[in-house]
Amino acid sequence: MGTFETDPECFISRKHRGDVPAPGGAIGQDDLVYAGHAQIRLGQTTAYLGHVKAEPKRHVSGLQFLSDDEARALGSTVARLSRPLVAVAAAEHVYIQALSARLRHWLRSDAQPEGSGR
Repeated sequence: MGTFETDPECFISRKHRGDVPAPGGAIGQDDLVYAGHAQIRLGQTTAYLGHVKAEPKRHVSGLQFLSDDEARALGSTVARLSRPLVAVAAAEHVYIQALSARLRHWLRSDAQPEGSGR
């Protein structure tokens, strides 16, 4: 129940392939994880400054379904995304969320800065 084949029509899979424009493009990606900026929500003109995402490329519905290699890659990516939010954006905290409720077949980790900022 926790893992799914990649759906070629899935919005997130299309974003990973570059078929759907992402604000600022991909920050980085490898065979296991995609990192990028948050999407601009409908009715808005900008994304939340510093809100970034790390997404496993394989469809999984929760952290427990990641392989050990995927879990290491996701954790390492989230840590690397968080460092510039503190160093450059002067965030006092970086909050990490693992979300999979909205899209039942997809897990993503969001990093959002909070604090003084520059």
